[in-house]
Amino acid sequence: MMKLLLPLILLLLPILTGAQITFESIAPPRDFSIGDIMRSPAGEYFIQALNDRTTLYTSMDGVQWTEVLLPVEHTLYDMQFFSDGTPLIKPITEAHMIRRNDTLYTMKAGGGDFVKASFIKDDTLFVYDNHRFAYSLDTGQHFTTVFTYHIGQLGHTADLWKFDQHFVLHHTAGALDMLSVFNQAGERVLHDTLDLDFSASITYNSCGQVLFHDLNNYYLINEEGLEYETGISSFNIPVGLNFQSAGGHFYVRAHDLIYKSDGCDLVWNVVASGDSIESSGKIWLDDNGDIYLLNWGDAFYTVLSNGAYENYFPEISHASVLNIGESGKGHQFARTRNKVFTKTVHEEQWEALDSNIFQYGQFKYAPNGDLYIPTPYNFLYSRDNGHSFTTILFPPFVLPLGVPSLHVLDDSILFAYSGITHESFYSVNNGLDWIDPGVGIINYDPTVKLVGNDILVADGYNLLKFFRVNVISGELTKKTFSNPEPPGSSAITILDDGTFYVQAFNFSGDSGEYYRFRFGEELTFLGSFPQLASIPLASSGNLLYVFGQDEYFLYDGQDFIAHEYINLNQPDLGYTHFIVAENEYLYAIVNQTELYRSTEPLSILIGTNEPVEYINFNVFPNPVGEELTIDLNEIDHQRIDSYEIIDQLGQVVRKSDFMNDRAINVSKLIPGIYNLILMENGTSVGMKKFLKVE
Repeated sequence: MMKLLLPLILLLLPILTGAQITFESIAPPRDFSIGDIMRSPAGEYFIQALNDRTTLYTSMDGVQWTEVLLPVEHTLYDMQFFSDGTPLIKPITEAHMIRRNDTLYTMKAGGGDFVKASFIKDDTLFVYDNHRFAYSLDTGQHFTTVFTYHIGQLGHTADLWKFDQHFVLHHTAGALDMLSVFNQAGERVLHDTLDLDFSASITYNSCGQVLFHDLNNYYLINEEGLEYETGISSFNIPVGLNFQSAGGHFYVRAHDLIYKSDGCDLVWNVVASGDSIESSGKIWLDDNGDIYLLNWGDAFYTVLSNGAYENYFPEISHASVLNIGESGKGHQFARTRNKVFTKTVHEEQWEALDSNIFQYGQFKYAPNGDLYIPTPYNFLYSRDNGHSFTTILFPPFVLPLGVPSLHVLDDSILFAYSGITHESFYSVNNGLDWIDPGVGIINYDPTVKLVGNDILVADGYNLLKFFRVNVISGELTKKTFSNPEPPGSSAITILDDGTFYVQAFNFSGDSGEYYRFRFGEELTFLGSFPQLASIPLASSGNLLYVFGQDEYFLYDGQDFIAHEYINLNQPDLGYTHFIVAENEYLYAIVNQTELYRSTEPLSILIGTNEPVEYINFNVFPNPVGEELTIDLNEIDHQRIDSYEIIDQLGQVVRKSDFMNDRAINVSKLIPGIYNLILMENGTSVGMKKFLKVE
């Protein structure tokens, strides 16, 4: 019914400035995406979920997990342990943490700031804090100063190691890496600037060494005799990733091999090999020499022990949600890094689909609830929300490579685009036949929308190009704007009335310029809104939105009016991804872990009467030539007393009582797209589009 209310919407635009979007929290699917894992000498596991900086999970058996809230937000990077298993958590830049009486604490050593450089040696905790070198014998409750030394300029990172008679400090100073060694009296006995690049790795070996290296250079400092060695990395170190140390040995992964040093000597031997090693994103070793392999985002980790590989799936629920959607039929999907889940809005529990379709990024609903998923081989199509699939063949692309994008414009009306060949095709019969719209080369995945009998297409790469393809006659209309009107666009959206809105940039680097275009008119400059420059446009019906992180903006015809979100819990750090679902509900994914759904569809902002309980139904065949059959359950059938057929101009072309016969003769309608409206006591309770053909 949205298209029938266009005049009303335009009249109500000033009222929209007072509207607010209210959210309600919805439970995410039960899934887990691993961020990192470590294990103490006492056998305790520590796991952090991907995109979760507030929590750790611990377990003594790898089966029963306990959630532990962190005192400060932190991404697990490095840990050390006391002999009894007490953990010292060492982030790169945040405050270091230590556990006492089952509680994690940040540490202050008396210098005013939180400790950000620490090291355990022989169950003594050593720290560097605000020019002070100090130690603690009671796990960080009290510190004794050894000496102070004013280093000079300090960057945002520092690392500390304790040899028997020396302190070793690495820190950044601007873009430089600095190394300093101090004796117990506080005298700096060695100082050097390290030539390290972004690939640099720093590893401590309990045999008494610290190894600094990147792909070009290495620096090795030995506790015995304070020997300091430098050289070219490739001469003495395997070219690889994930340097670790355990049991007095260095380990490094190079492709599908893991090398182990001969103690403190940089003499290397292969200790493990296999495809699982090459495909892993990170390795970690415990004191037993067991090798942990993981890929960030996977639901499992792999342990290589005594030559055998075994996968472990932690029973932790902390999903990393990448995408979510909802159809007009109330179907929902949620895609995590490991699985795809579906349910309906009335169900609480998500159900995981038993397939590997999670690896594909696009999931699109049609208004009738049909689900489409592009793959490298074909389009998958489901009428039962992903529980079973049939396939739709690709259009005749010149090179059917990669995963084409698919725009589901309406029930059975599809638009496909290849990012390899830049071709596009559309179909009005669910991919049985593909039609070349004649738009030629499109340089970037276009914005596409069905308005009436027209498919509207916008390509905003370099040149700004607009196309209109009539699906009945095949007539093509196009309009191109060359530089600088404008030279490109960062976002384009299309309203239900066929208006294009463009968020553009120009050669001077200015951004946040907005334009409007309608066929039959010229490109109109609306103004510059630099505060919205980096926020993409969105639309619902005939409403134009910009969804910012802390507030959203609604265009009133002259300006973007700011509004607050209601009941959207967003942390200080992180990112919220907003998605307008096919049925116009707004979803918010906060840090890929928390899910929110608007309490009403965005179109409710135009004002409605009391809520209506809508029915779900379908029509077939679609497209139709003679007789259109309505498919709905018996309970809903008893509610319907009349129906209307409305063309794309909003005119009622037929109005009739709803009889027991569920078939409607449409043979006398001229070809085109129509809306079938089912009525209960004069109120619309359901709508479906259909395409009338000869």
